[in-house]
Amino acid sequence: KQIAELLYADVFATGDRNQKRIILQKLGDLLRSQNINIFNEALVREIEAKKLAPVVISDVRYSMEYDFFVSRGFIPVKISIEDSVRFERLLTRDGSYPSIETLNHKSENDICAASGNLFVEVDNNHGFAELEKNTAELIENQIINYKKLVSGNTAETAHQTDCYMKSAVM
Repeated sequence: KQIAELLYADVFATGDRNQKRIILQKLGDLLRSQNINIFNEALVREIEAKKLAPVVISDVRYSMEYDFFVSRGFIPVKISIEDSVRFERLLTRDGSYPSIETLNHKSENDICAASGNLFVEVDNNHGFAELEKNTAELIENQIINYKKLVSGNTAETAHQTDCYMKSAVM
């Protein structure tokens, strides 16, 4: 994002969220065309260098990102929201709906299209206060269930989730 702000200072100064998102999507696509895991690897290096734990990765949008982080012991948490609620919140926040180009970008649809991925799922249809109130208990209980599901898959995966208390919010 900092690179985009330097390269497109005029767009980032205006506050047009749709234009910013389009630029960030295109820049991300360009960098991932050179190395599909460029952002993931950089993030893991930073986590390890700063010895951060526990870690919440607040934005995983691609199935390959899901695979990357889950294979490293992160527990995937998916914040779910109905489209009507999501669009109403975007309209309130931005004053307009996202462009069709933005909504159709792979980063907005890839993780949803991937089938068979296990998630700890948290409902966000009733506002931030309700989400905040219920999240800690909900996630704790669902992580226990997630670990049980995962431990049935392989001994290695079960070991990874016991060794790391990290979350990837998707």
